[in-house]
Amino acid sequence: MIPTKSYYFIKRGKDMERLKEIWSRPLTQWVAKTVYYLAILFALLWLYGFHDTNTSTFIYNEF
Repeated sequence: MIPTKSYYFIKRGKDMERLKEIWSRPLTQWVAKTVYYLAILFALLWLYGFHDTNTSTFIYNEF
């Protein structure tokens, strides 16, 4: 039996309903937001955390 387009549409619709059901849970949203904000925090620390005091130019170094 060859599946038709309507079969895929119904299956995809059920998958979307399942994802919406999972996403509507408060714990799922809390975990997703926590992971998202931690990823942003780690990215910022990675970008700006590798600067030593010797590598930056200080304009008033000779005063």
